[in-house]
Amino acid sequence: MTYYKLLVFWLIIVSALDSFAQEPDSIIVLKQVEIKAERILEKQTHTRSTQVIPKVALKTYSTNTLSDLLSKTTNITINQYGASGLSSVSMRGGNANHTAILWNGFNIQDPLNGGFDLSLSTVNLIDEIDINYGGNSALFGSGAMGGSIQLNNKAKYNSDFGVGFTQSIGSFGKRNSLFSISYGNKKLFLRTRVFYSYIKNDFEYKNYAKKNYPIDTLENAAIKQYGFLQEVSYKINSKNEINAQLWYQNNYSEIAPNMTVINGYATQYDEFLRTAVAYIRKGKKLDLEIRNGLFFTKLQFIKPEINLDANHSSLNNITEAIANYKITKYHSVLFGINNNFIKAESDNYNNAQKLNKTALFLSYKYSLNRKALFTANIRTEAVDTEFKPFTFGLKGEYFILKSLSINSSISKNYRTPSFNDLYWIGAYGKGNPDLKDEYGYSADLGANHRAAFKKLGIETNLSVYYSRLSNLIHWQPEGNTWTPKNKKLVDTKGVELRINSNYKLTKNTSVFLNASYTYTDSQLKEKADNESDNILNKQLIYIPFYQANGLIGLQYKKLRGDIIVKYVGQRYTTADNTNWLDKYIITDLSLNYTVNYKKVNGSIFFKANNIFNTYYMIREWFPTPLINYEIGININYN
Repeated sequence: MTYYKLLVFWLIIVSALDSFAQEPDSIIVLKQVEIKAERILEKQTHTRSTQVIPKVALKTYSTNTLSDLLSKTTNITINQYGASGLSSVSMRGGNANHTAILWNGFNIQDPLNGGFDLSLSTVNLIDEIDINYGGNSALFGSGAMGGSIQLNNKAKYNSDFGVGFTQSIGSFGKRNSLFSISYGNKKLFLRTRVFYSYIKNDFEYKNYAKKNYPIDTLENAAIKQYGFLQEVSYKINSKNEINAQLWYQNNYSEIAPNMTVINGYATQYDEFLRTAVAYIRKGKKLDLEIRNGLFFTKLQFIKPEINLDANHSSLNNITEAIANYKITKYHSVLFGINNNFIKAESDNYNNAQKLNKTALFLSYKYSLNRKALFTANIRTEAVDTEFKPFTFGLKGEYFILKSLSINSSISKNYRTPSFNDLYWIGAYGKGNPDLKDEYGYSADLGANHRAAFKKLGIETNLSVYYSRLSNLIHWQPEGNTWTPKNKKLVDTKGVELRINSNYKLTKNTSVFLNASYTYTDSQLKEKADNESDNILNKQLIYIPFYQANGLIGLQYKKLRGDIIVKYVGQRYTTADNTNWLDKYIITDLSLNYTVNYKKVNGSIFFKANNIFNTYYMIREWFPTPLINYEIGININYN
């Protein structure tokens, strides 16, 4: 069935459902939609196709990393280099540096490599996570080619004094602790969160690199992390607010070699400080936001066997002013200016490198209550003294019925080369200062439906999309040295489907059923000069054609149990598609029992991961654990 036949078939089904959902005595049972104070740019990008990670999922994975959360709850492709290695994200067939990661509105992709390591950020410091699929470069700038992931902290005014504590222990020496203290009245909100986590990762695995696949134990793969997040928000009056966040974190990782290496121990130290300050004014006609973010990162990589001790650091300052003016009830226009100054130092650069980006962006929005929504965005940017071509984005949503809408978008997107692409100098690699920007076009068409009956609620999102990426930066050998060139063209098309539902069996019992499916066809259409024609029209490595997630949950009074299933299809490990990793299915179990007594509320939770002891690899030759457990307690006083 073609994409378009699938879309038409789905529209017929949900239109029929909608006629049943309009009964006078029907009630809304879906609880995942909530009213929240969005930032100005969030209002421009959010539609019913935006994926909002449910609060129950944030709670379930509060003692895990963003890598674990996104892997279990979305169909975003996560590539992880072993238990303690880099964990990167791929959306709609893009590379790790094609997804914008936004923290409280600031893009926190690493200036050195353009990516973001999901394993270095913990879920327990994030209040909301929203995911927008498709290109957003016109609003968010370089790097938002495949999509954007928004990580937000939210002030809780009128919350009084509160204290929270979470403690968990698990397999392979896992320990996780979080302490929080907060205070909120009608004008002021203060919160401090401090955490510590450790895992030894000494699990057994089947070593496929050895004869007869013996069982080995992973060594030198421990991870230790600690840090804190400080938040301050103050309402000057009903229209004006100031908020600030400071996030410090220290990470120590032992980098174990893959199965093919006999010896190869390394350690990595990652340290970062992220600060954000914003002034927000909300008026009848004019909304204004002025903010500044300062981000410092430091990485040290030590590999004793080759006497390597490499240090890399960056300082990134982002200043942004955004004004949104309501022309009429239905029309508004947004104007923004963004300045981004970056300074990077590395043992693999000749000198400290600096970069200054200044961007202007304009957006028009038409909103007709719950009938139609249309936005048009345009952006121009100057990198140092060089002006970049305009980028644009068009997005629309139309409500065919009260509960059924269709949406579409088209955009031009880009990514500037990273500092490593431009300036890297090493024994086997050399950057290329003459690189051009990657750029591409993307388009999608989708439908969204919500049906609410007396006891049943269903929310469905379906999208089909196409994108073309040109000037893809590719590192290739020139003699004994690898260097990056603009050589490749990639076409990607796919289907994304998400279904969330719940059914109230009795007064005290509810059943939850969530499912998502992704088909991604990402093929190379033009190759580098030194590459074989055998790689043309082949699926990109580590991008599975098929992925699916499922959750079956049962809640009885204060006890909730979830079974989470993830399917990942075959992934090719060579560009000519002659070698691959097998498909796999992972099944997890989660139990949570809630306790409430006067001002104290808490929960006892238990998680069992990979309960069927499945052997699988996310990245070739990097082992993953078999069945493992975690048990913990959460206590809050408010």
